[in-house]
Parts: sequence; structure tokens; C-alpha cells
Amino acid sequence: MIEKLKKFLTLNHIQFQMPSDNIITFSINNLHYVAEYHKEKDPTFFRMWLPDIDNIEDNNTEKWRIAMNITKQYKCGKVVVISGRLWMSVESFLFGNVDAPNLFSNMILVLRDMIYEYRNDIKQQHRRK
Repeated sequence: MIEKLKKFLTLNHIQFQMPSDNIITFSINNLHYVAEYHKEKDPTFFRMWLPDIDNIEDNNTEKWRIAMNITKQYKCGKVVVISGRLWMSVESFLFGNVDAPNLFSNMILVLRDMIYEYRNDIKQQHRRK
């Protein structure tokens, strides 16, 4: 799957880095993506992240509410907290003959939509104050 993602990114003129054999990082329109695939550990699972998108504190109920609403709305997407920072992910199980380019495009678009919605909701919340 990593080789297919490398091919997809190259064909779409998107530069990428490989910090490890299982991880590819790339940027599109100032959004920084991380894709991970561990063929040996879990060959049927693929994940793409937008890491470290915002700081969140335990007492910031509005950010928590917005993050949880986005998780509810996007069936394959999640907003998670890692070390006090929000991360967004899209995950997929890989069974049969996967249309990899379509999968990658959809994952990128879902993450883009999720972060745009999050940022828009945060802006609206600030305007109300």
C-alpha cells in the first residue's frame, strides 16, 4: 500500500517524505498529512492523519464539543487527542482488490473537509463571544 501511495503522490506531483518504511508524510494546500501502513502487523488496515491541528485543554468544552460533533458526523473519520493536541484521522480496512487512487483521494478530501469544518466552527464560536 505504501508503494501505491508513493505512485499516487508522484503522479499527482505531490512531494513526500518517508520518515520510516511504514510512514509517508506530504502536504497539500498547507495541510500536512501522515499516512501509515504496517503490512507485517496489520495488512488489512490503512490510516491517514492530519496531526497536531490544535491545542485542547480539559476545560475547553467548546473545542471538545466541536471535535466530538465532527467525529459523529464523519463515519470513517475521527478526532482524537494525543498529548493535549487534536489529531484527525481517516481509517480504512483493505479487503479484496482496493482501488487505491480512489481510496487515497477520498481520504485526503475527508480530512480536508473535517479540518475546514473544525476551523469554521471554531471561528463561529469566537464570533459569538
